[in-house]
Amino acid sequence: MRTMELSGGVDDVPVMFVTANVGTLFEMADVMMNIWMKEFLKSVTDRKPKFIALHCQEIGGKKATRESMAQADAFVRDLFSHPEFREYDRARAFIDENFHDLETFTALGSFYLAHRSLRQVQLWDFQRNEFAPILGSDIAVFSPTTRTFSTSEKVRFPMDLHPLAKGNRKGFLRTRWNIDGRTLDLINVHMFYDEDNLVAMETSPSQYTSARKLGLQHILNSLVASANGRGSSDVALFIFGDFNFRLDVHEVVKKLTENGIRQETMVNGINGLDHNGVADPPKARVCFLDNVDLNKLILTIEKKLFDHHENHDYVFQLDNGKWLRTFDSELSAFPDIYEVEIGFAPSYPYVEDIEKGQYFMKTRCPAWCDRVIMNENSWRTINAHVPLEYGLIGSSVCMGDHKPVFLLCNLSQHQSSPLSPSNGRSVVQETRTSNRPI
Repeated sequence: MRTMELSGGVDDVPVMFVTANVGTLFEMADVMMNIWMKEFLKSVTDRKPKFIALHCQEIGGKKATRESMAQADAFVRDLFSHPEFREYDRARAFIDENFHDLETFTALGSFYLAHRSLRQVQLWDFQRNEFAPILGSDIAVFSPTTRTFSTSEKVRFPMDLHPLAKGNRKGFLRTRWNIDGRTLDLINVHMFYDEDNLVAMETSPSQYTSARKLGLQHILNSLVASANGRGSSDVALFIFGDFNFRLDVHEVVKKLTENGIRQETMVNGINGLDHNGVADPPKARVCFLDNVDLNKLILTIEKKLFDHHENHDYVFQLDNGKWLRTFDSELSAFPDIYEVEIGFAPSYPYVEDIEKGQYFMKTRCPAWCDRVIMNENSWRTINAHVPLEYGLIGSSVCMGDHKPVFLLCNLSQHQSSPLSPSNGRSVVQETRTSNRPI
């Protein structure tokens, strides 16, 4: 992955948008925090953007507690006070720490830093319907005593969008910015995941894919319906977070097991007991055997197991998973959404071990869960004549089960004219991603 400092037009603003699911980070903070922060800071300082937006999901860990939320407070203080950010004189954070409220909690955290060279940095007040300048640093914490802030909109997805979801705390957090005359809607999102591999593999599309489609449509509908003075159709919209987009597992399994024999069994847990010593009920397992050597397993799938055995990491990391992109199709349902062409390895699921951070866990089929997508206004705002980057942070070290994903680009003062696919951009309805020369 190349590193670069963007240098476009005189009035261009180099921006870096980062999404990071930090559930593992907060559960293993004692061994991971320094590694994670070092990789993040290096990726930023190597590129020198003028505006940084970091969208985090699962703030406080996969199971938030009072103690883990205290770590979230330390995380943002450490982030904002790092010497590497001494030239960023304005910063804002929005953190949902209200884990006591099961109806509204999203575990989202959005962090923004603006370089001192930016002349105008304003945040939209959704109650007053106007921009207001920001000065210095401020941290807005959603808590039992403070449930809303006028400069952000936090929404939890309705439960009926995904009846299969358990312990749903998925939703989105929106802010609107004026960055030297550019109006940007920045949305942090966490979507529904594939809870059961066996359910995900049986149909195409899966029930989970259908739920995520409803979730993204819910966001887009909410923006259109938002009565905030200036409609979102007029602004550049960037949505980046853990979309939990998965490959078409049904089709991936067919590809991996073309010469396999399917075998369904019921198995017990380890020693037939769970961690409390209680008898673990049998669970379903689907195996695919080699049709020549019946003692050779090709693929084993359980609710939380997806094991391609000795070929697992080689197959899924081959050429950064290029062969898998055929099966990455969840965005194809949204022809008005754009994305830079993916050239990096799947962002999930990686081993949660600081010695093995470049290897995949054998829990889920690897996928590009973490993304940066945008509307046409955003796409036209990006300077097409300046190289950009869309990639992973910390690809060779342990960053948790998710690798952070970033987009580095230059935002122009004025929108460009629509570009045809031959000029380097293509509409999602034609190719899923919008391709750019890098």
